[in-house]
Amino acid sequence: MRNVNFFTESFKNFKTVGTLAPCSSVAVEKMLKPVDFSRASTIVELGGGTGVITKALLKAAKPGTKIFVFETNPNFAKVLKHMGGDRVSVIHDSAEHMLARLQSFGITEVDYVISTLPLALMDDCTKEKIFDGIKKVLRSGGHYVQIQYSLLSKKEIEKKFRTVILDFTPFNFPPAFFYVCKQ
Repeated sequence: MRNVNFFTESFKNFKTVGTLAPCSSVAVEKMLKPVDFSRASTIVELGGGTGVITKALLKAAKPGTKIFVFETNPNFAKVLKHMGGDRVSVIHDSAEHMLARLQSFGITEVDYVISTLPLALMDDCTKEKIFDGIKKVLRSGGHYVQIQYSLLSKKEIEKKFRTVILDFTPFNFPPAFFYVCKQ
């Protein structure tokens, strides 16, 4: 049912969802590979969808790790609110408001930002606000991991982050690129 729901929501809201299927297990593994869960105390997920990555974060993170999930789709946000108890805070808002929303929780710095946002489908102003928010909230040495289904945003990401490592998997629908960016 989750895949049908994801597909339905994606079909209705493709510009904000950006794909027709949730991340595969291989894609989730690649998204979380840069995360040092033994040290992570605060993780932000941008675009939680139906919670495929959220569940993996909860499984791998130590008990005290706090996870903040931004999701604009109200149906996805409802699904996410039932995950993780007090370890997960679901924020039904755009990632462009990340700084203010995190500050309302007393959070000024995070260890990791994991994102499935469809950057290639966003307007430049929104992307700029999201990138600036990530740079401001990510601690020194922290990582921003972004999945994309094309290389259209590669130059923009490389302009914003000093270190960018590109990875790829054909074992996702659609095949996916991963940007691992270090602050």
